[in-house]
Amino acid sequence: MQTSLASSSDHSEKPWAPVFAAVVFTLLLFTGYNYVQQSSNENKTLKIENSGGKNAKHANQKAKERAEQEYQKVNDELAKLRAKTPKTKEDVKQVDKLERLKKHWQKKKDWSGEHHSQKAKGK
Repeated sequence: MQTSLASSSDHSEKPWAPVFAAVVFTLLLFTGYNYVQQSSNENKTLKIENSGGKNAKHANQKAKERAEQEYQKVNDELAKLRAKTPKTKEDVKQVDKLERLKKHWQKKKDWSGEHHSQKAKGK
């Protein structure tokens, strides 16, 4: 009788192992499946960086970069001219001109673009 009691106690201690293994296996399969689904969806979609789609505003990036360079150049000239202590009338006129140019290039570099299309055509 004691041998049957010992063998029954061994069974009562180990039923959690197959359940634990099944849970771990299921979790691994689930996460693997989700990873495969996400990676396949990423390959199918077209990624457009810094853009909101065909109906969003678009701006020429090279023009914005050029405007940034011009803005920096005008800003540096303006800072040098403002640092000059005795200003002549020509210097004051030049400061006004540079401030207008600075404002112009600021608008150009910050311009987000225009809408290319509001809705789909042909349907």
